[in-house]
Amino acid sequence: AVTTLQYAQCSPSERWCCLARFGAAMVWRMVPWKRLAERHGARILVAGAAGAAGAVGLAVFEPVKAKTPETKQQVFVWGRHSAIPGGSHSDVLWPQRIEWFEQNPKGWKKIAFGPDFGGAIDAQGQLYVWGSVGAHSVGPVRAEIQGAGRGQGLEDLQFSAKKMFALTRRGDALSFDDFLNVLQERVAPKAALRKAQENLQKASEEEKAQFEAALKEAELAAGCDVSDQAPLKLKAKVVSGLPRAGWFAWLQGYRGCVQSMSIGMEHGCFVTHQGQLYCVGGNEYGQCGMAPPKQRGPMGALEERRRVEVDPPVRVEFPRTAAPIKKVEVGGRHTIAQDAKGRSYSFGDDRRIQLALGDTRTGGQDERHAYGVLSQDGPKNVKGDIQRAVSYRYYDPHMQTKPVQQVAPLAINRPEYPPASFFSCGEDFTVGIFRDSPDWYAASHTTTVAFACGENGAGQCGRSMHQQQQVWSQVRLPKHSRVDQLRCGQAHCLALLKDGRLFAWGSNPQGQVGNGKRSLVSKPIVITQRPELPSGLAQLADNDMPQTVTPQDLYKRAVYQHAQSRSSNQFSGPDVPESPMAVELPGTIVSIQTGFRNSAVICEVPA
Repeated sequence: AVTTLQYAQCSPSERWCCLARFGAAMVWRMVPWKRLAERHGARILVAGAAGAAGAVGLAVFEPVKAKTPETKQQVFVWGRHSAIPGGSHSDVLWPQRIEWFEQNPKGWKKIAFGPDFGGAIDAQGQLYVWGSVGAHSVGPVRAEIQGAGRGQGLEDLQFSAKKMFALTRRGDALSFDDFLNVLQERVAPKAALRKAQENLQKASEEEKAQFEAALKEAELAAGCDVSDQAPLKLKAKVVSGLPRAGWFAWLQGYRGCVQSMSIGMEHGCFVTHQGQLYCVGGNEYGQCGMAPPKQRGPMGALEERRRVEVDPPVRVEFPRTAAPIKKVEVGGRHTIAQDAKGRSYSFGDDRRIQLALGDTRTGGQDERHAYGVLSQDGPKNVKGDIQRAVSYRYYDPHMQTKPVQQVAPLAINRPEYPPASFFSCGEDFTVGIFRDSPDWYAASHTTTVAFACGENGAGQCGRSMHQQQQVWSQVRLPKHSRVDQLRCGQAHCLALLKDGRLFAWGSNPQGQVGNGKRSLVSKPIVITQRPELPSGLAQLADNDMPQTVTPQDLYKRAVYQHAQSRSSNQFSGPDVPESPMAVELPGTIVSIQTGFRNSAVICEVPA
């Protein structure tokens, strides 16, 4: 016997096996074997026995799964302090191990971050959340889902600026609209107690008795409050307006219709099993695939448009040549969709040329040409068209309200690049991973190259600081490497290579890059744990030093002092300072995640 929930969680081969068993059992019950045996004797009993053996054979024919070595997971988180699980008094500038995650032996499937909160899904689909409200933090605690989605396992979890979205195993997209209110209610008694203590300290002698009474009431309310580890009850509702699955999809195990989703700070997108794309949320730049109302008066290049909401979700219309949509990624105010043939379409805000439609900042032509510099022999047509998919007139807003096929990166001295393997979007930039090796290479030897376009004011395009905005330009990752995973936050990126190295770059005011500093990183760097100081440099460390003073800075100071004492740049002898020892992230990195200004990795280590 297989319950509906178990059937929905089965793989396709297991589902067909269940249907075959069910059909054999129904045939066995419907055939009147006793009556047939009276008429035809032993022959029908032999046939019945053969049918029963076949049914038993189907029952025992199940895929055998290989036993994997026993491992456990360790989770490292860094970045914005208000979204760190368990809370933090300051931003975390190095990858920090969160031991709370190791209390769950089931392992973790997904970690997600919002501006001041976050959540995680374990291997069995259970939801855990945490967050900060003012100076108080909540969790991580287990969440009890009320209403829609109750009792269903979760497959995906993402956050917008104020809401939480989840995708169940049945294909239902859930929205938690009161998530922030529930967090505020959990910390309200503690916040009231702290405020009462502050008021008592500032009170005069005449007001002291009144504030002492208020403090006792606040202490009593805080003492009667629920435990910090009590489950957080969150009310969920199904995102209205998304299509539901029919009977045939239900037989295949699809109770809902959403296959995947991508949620940004202001809008979200949902891809159905039929290859349709639905968008909901902010639409002031057409990021939901429909034209917003026209705004009167002239607008500058950097002026923000008035907020426009799309609710319920609307279906995005693609060109007739487009195949069913398989992937979607959203940025701050733009959307990138990829169809089954690998073709990519973008729409939304294009003020920073983040839609990868070419250099759309001007409607002119490229005047640069070597002929006009080297020779002046008569008039020549030396103008070359700039490669772009669209062009804007002088007063046109730089945005696209309908999907437009992207322009491929420029191929120089090589064949054209194939369609992108996958994308990731930041607030106002886009990063794509393209196969770089020949198509006849084996899959194990495939190499990739990363290209980025859009805003580069904080080095988020991973190349240099020469351009404020840029068209497709190559990210400076190691040559002949392969990017397996890529995630982008508001203005920073993480890339996991096939060889296990983790690279990061981009904006870094709250330590989201993870190199111990707060300055931006324009060229990708390898991320490790905080290096260990050798015994000779430990005396230079001081608790009063700024947080951004790294072991490498202490080593440079020791080297400078050593050179001054010897009046020479010769570094030899036993008294030469030892350099800090790098501490790699343990085990194998199996998953990377980014949020607004946070980053996290899940590592598998031997048990």
